[in-house]
Amino acid sequence: MFFGYRYYKNDFCPGCCVDAPNAVTGTAAIAAGPLVFNWGNATPITKDGFQGLKTDMLTNNDGTNSIEITGHYFADEKNDSDYENLGLARADAVGELLKEDNPELRIITKSKMVTMQEGAESNEFESISYAWISETDSMKETVEISETGDARILFPFNSSDKIDSPEVKAYLDNVAERLKEDNSLKAVIVGHTDSLGEPGANRRLSERRAKKIRDILKGKGVNSRQILPSGRGEADPVAPNTNEASRQLNRRVEITIK
Repeated sequence: MFFGYRYYKNDFCPGCCVDAPNAVTGTAAIAAGPLVFNWGNATPITKDGFQGLKTDMLTNNDGTNSIEITGHYFADEKNDSDYENLGLARADAVGELLKEDNPELRIITKSKMVTMQEGAESNEFESISYAWISETDSMKETVEISETGDARILFPFNSSDKIDSPEVKAYLDNVAERLKEDNSLKAVIVGHTDSLGEPGANRRLSERRAKKIRDILKGKGVNSRQILPSGRGEADPVAPNTNEASRQLNRRVEITIK
């Protein structure tokens, strides 16, 4: 499995990958495998054998884990993507390919800056590694409502889909009625994440969570001018991100009616 984490760590850069605060230094393989990239480009190139590779990857999932995809990039590559670096862009693009067969797949994206290798600028190269990470999606509660009607809605790991529960539905129904009855009221919706994953990806995930609630309220007839969504990523935790129970509390959207 050229694509597996063990293969990348042991075969491509044996002993050379060193963790650092802002980058990981290693090498990338110049090869024509079933999933490769071109210099300065985040679009995956799939070839013969990719479907088998994808099947091999997904069969390692026992249904309770999350897959961590790490995109590699060179320091000299020009980044024309909307991501902080091409590694993140590549990881996200591969994640979308995997989700074509498994839309519910939980994905964490990371990046590694790797040392330059001769031939990378003019040849296709393999630039992805992955590992499965044990996580749980169990939720102790899906919505916490204050006496003022403000609330905190908890989300599953790495997801922007709301928990499909009667409590959440009833609360959002109530919010929609309040806003429609008084058009001077506004719903301030702020999305948050835990600390797993890259800050940029977490910020985008938090924004998607807030917009998910916005879209639900709009679907219930609320004027869009009364809904103010935003995302804070991992910046404002309500619990330390030291274990799953605490991270669960940080995967949230906070709704304030004012």
